[in-house]
Amino acid sequence: MNGDRSHPAEMAGGDLDGDTFWVSQEPKILFKNNEEPFDYRNQAMEDAEQIEPDANVVYGINDVCKFFVEYIEADK
Repeated sequence: MNGDRSHPAEMAGGDLDGDTFWVSQEPKILFKNNEEPFDYRNQAMEDAEQIEPDANVVYGINDVCKFFVEYIEADK
């Protein structure tokens, strides 16, 4: 309730629209240190700024392959 962001937003950008959270107090799996939560607020705006469509660009099979490889590498 207090602070810049809600706890669900701090936990992987959750917004309680059906997100599932699991809470545990098992000491063997708890982190010893807390890290600052990732800031998801500007992500959509940053994505829109990075991608400016250009009608003059022609994409080929190499572009498709490059995109596919980048997508698979990022899917961790």
